[in-house]
Amino acid sequence: MRRSVTIQWMLALIPLLASLSISAVAQTTKSPWSIEEATPGSIQYAQLMPETTQSLNMVNEGLLVLQEDGLYAEGIQGRQLIASRESLGLTPYYMHFKGDLLCANVGGDWVLWDYKKQQEVYRYSFDRKRWTHFTPTAQGHYALLSDGQNIAVVSPGQEPKLLTTDGSFDIAYGVSVHRNEFGIDGGLFPSPDGRYFAFYRNDQSDVESYPIVQINPQIAKYQPIKYPMAGRKSEKVTIGIYDSQKGTIQYLQTGAPTDRFFTNLAWTPDSKSLVIDEVERSQAETNLREYNVATGRLVRTLLKETHPKYIEPSTPIRFLKDGRFVRLSRVRGYNHLYLYSGEGHLLTQLTDGAWEVKELMGIDEASGYIYFTSNKDYPIGQDLYRVSLKRPRVERITEGNGTHYVWLSPDFSLAYDRFSNLDTPSVEQLISLKGKRQVRELLRAEDPLANKYRPAVELGSLKTAEGDDLYYKLTRPAELEPGRKYPVVLYVYGGPHSQLVTDSWRSLRMGWDTYMAQEGYIVFTLDNRGTSNRGMDFESITHRQLGKVEMA
Repeated sequence: MRRSVTIQWMLALIPLLASLSISAVAQTTKSPWSIEEATPGSIQYAQLMPETTQSLNMVNEGLLVLQEDGLYAEGIQGRQLIASRESLGLTPYYMHFKGDLLCANVGGDWVLWDYKKQQEVYRYSFDRKRWTHFTPTAQGHYALLSDGQNIAVVSPGQEPKLLTTDGSFDIAYGVSVHRNEFGIDGGLFPSPDGRYFAFYRNDQSDVESYPIVQINPQIAKYQPIKYPMAGRKSEKVTIGIYDSQKGTIQYLQTGAPTDRFFTNLAWTPDSKSLVIDEVERSQAETNLREYNVATGRLVRTLLKETHPKYIEPSTPIRFLKDGRFVRLSRVRGYNHLYLYSGEGHLLTQLTDGAWEVKELMGIDEASGYIYFTSNKDYPIGQDLYRVSLKRPRVERITEGNGTHYVWLSPDFSLAYDRFSNLDTPSVEQLISLKGKRQVRELLRAEDPLANKYRPAVELGSLKTAEGDDLYYKLTRPAELEPGRKYPVVLYVYGGPHSQLVTDSWRSLRMGWDTYMAQEGYIVFTLDNRGTSNRGMDFESITHRQLGKVEMA
């Protein structure tokens, strides 16, 4: 019985389903899905995900993997022991990289550990319940902390020293600003040489509080947040520079207006300047500006970008050793790579075409290549590519249509590729990037759903009146009864920053779609006009008419 769930809308799709030539698939007796198994975040759901390697990061020796007996690097020729379990003395959780050092939680302390020398380099002890944000320099010799209000500097073996004291509910230091838009995911930015730290100061005193109730505690708790509504007063963000040699703070003289968005902070290689995208609140214009960190003064405006609808720079520029820089921009309609002189003069467009560069992975100056991920050859997939700095020729590195998630070694000698598509759970491999191409398979995951109910899942596309392809995912019961009408659920997000239809394992939305199909529903998902990775015109068509075009 399904009377507890009644979903009547989008029955107009029923005639469409008949045109998709769906054939019934024989289904042997399989274990049904529980609601717990269908819910992301539950233990039961996690147990039905494909097996993956418990890796930490890529190092020059290969993929760093922590096993019960030690730390290993999976290289193209095989596995290499980096450190025995006895020499580690590290908790096998909460590990990540800070610069070239492994950062691990050990007995409540943050320990920076040199995996090559197999020794502890620095240990930081502080009240981690208060100081929730910890960012050391690349060299690890000191760090900045933030508690969401104030910031402090801390050296190994010493107590934190406050750098600010006026932090409050209204004023926040060292944390993300602008609601984490424009690619912002932190508020502390160390310089390459370790002398300076840039940080955000966010004055939200003019922003009204928005009521939020935390429902996780047994007794609900009122916990308001600051949220600048459209058309009302916004936060005032400034950028401070902490000089560790002088122990002083210098603020950049960004001037008026004070409600601009400051994003994509990028240090010059010599650590003397900071380059920032300054986006007007209207989002019609951004100016890429360089500031002297010692004086806080503007050095120059490197370039300006405008768009009649909106502009959204979300990736910091990457500098070359000679001062030139690479910018990822949609200034000409699709997200592409551009090479500029140090003074901001366009030298060449490195990638071009009706496809999107999704992420700039790194620049190998020694070999003259820029590595990036893209949907160039498959709109609902992702691959690793590279392009030469000398001549704009794009080369595809990964093989097989589907979704490739990639890590690169710091010296760009290896790529770790985790691949899946609709019917392939997970295949992990290492790919050599220098010399003759070599590939080593690390893992080919078994089907975790072999004994579970499996609905039919199809990927396809529909044409709009204008000729655009709209990609869809259709999840339906494994067996269809001839002549029976099935209720159809349209699952949609439909706005910018979303892509729900991808050629990946079960197309990602495994649990809920599967459970609904098991209960006799057909679930239809469409990436309409307005969604991501299809170019600016495709996405921005919803500008100032959200809800109209995508529903049509």
